[in-house]
Amino acid sequence: MSFAEYPQLVIFLSIYVFVVGIFGGSFLSVVGIRLPRGMSIVHPRSHCDACGRPLAFYELIPIFSYGVMRGACRTCGVRIPARYIIFEVLAGALALYTLWHEPTWSLRISWWLLWSLLLVTSQTDLEAMIVPNVISYPSAALFLMISVVLHTRTISSAIMGMAVGFLLIAGIHILSKGKMGLGDAKLYLSIGAVLGPYETLFSLIAASMLGTVIGYTLRYLGRLKPRQAIPFVPFISGGVLLTSLIGKLVINWYFHLLHVPLQ
Repeated sequence: MSFAEYPQLVIFLSIYVFVVGIFGGSFLSVVGIRLPRGMSIVHPRSHCDACGRPLAFYELIPIFSYGVMRGACRTCGVRIPARYIIFEVLAGALALYTLWHEPTWSLRISWWLLWSLLLVTSQTDLEAMIVPNVISYPSAALFLMISVVLHTRTISSAIMGMAVGFLLIAGIHILSKGKMGLGDAKLYLSIGAVLGPYETLFSLIAASMLGTVIGYTLRYLGRLKPRQAIPFVPFISGGVLLTSLIGKLVINWYFHLLHVPLQ
């Protein structure tokens, strides 16, 4: 069945996936914020971090509630971090992008899970500059299993991707004397299993370029002090997104210039 023949179905499915995505993004934000604090992700119920008041159900509707409350707690008036709504919109947009960009449901499932992982770990990195092992190790095993069960990538390609991502960042960790955390290397085990070796390398280069440009921009604007550490997972996520968008094109172009057939 061609979706192009059913425009109403396309619209309905797009809206449905976006809405599910933003609600999922809201939950992932909670997970990413609570894990570094050692809190349960289900208890206590969602509340204002400043005054502790439990939030009513109508205050938990992604995007809508933020707008209605004008970005602040209605009891104490403390501002709600803008990154909450940014993550909700991102989650919805990524869900929609994956639906129409990936050609098979196996790949869609794999990428939806990868985006979920990157959203959670971006929050934990922004919150506490960590990528929890409780997330990174099980995720690596999950994505390797997905490549085998759903045939999204050959097992050799997945393992090579995991090795390239982990070893490159582990090497940077050693050379930088710990300035680059090993949590990023462990995260790349999952990314490598999805992307394979070439796209993993491309994503890391793209992430480094994004980090350099934005880092120097923030320093120029006075928002970042010299030698101040910044979370790298958001840049990794940006690098993975760029890889999804243009990675294959750039890699094929590069190998074509070298007159080397891409395996």
